[in-house]
Amino acid sequence: NSANGCLQIALFGSAEAFLNDDKAAYTKTVYHKTTGSLEVEIPDVAYGTYALAIFHDENGNNKLDKNLFGI
Repeated sequence: NSANGCLQIALFGSAEAFLNDDKAAYTKTVYHKTTGSLEVEIPDVAYGTYALAIFHDENGNNKLDKNLFGI
């Protein structure tokens, strides 16, 4: 609902690498200026099984902010 901040996108190729930015197969920061849908292309991805993690970093601090309950 907000166009503030950016999207943080990471692609992981194994369970061991999942959510470990140092082991991500691909990472990208996408800045957007409008709300609504957004299309992002991930180039040169070999055939395989991957996990994709995306979060909206609305305040632009490059962290996934959580509340007292870890949400």
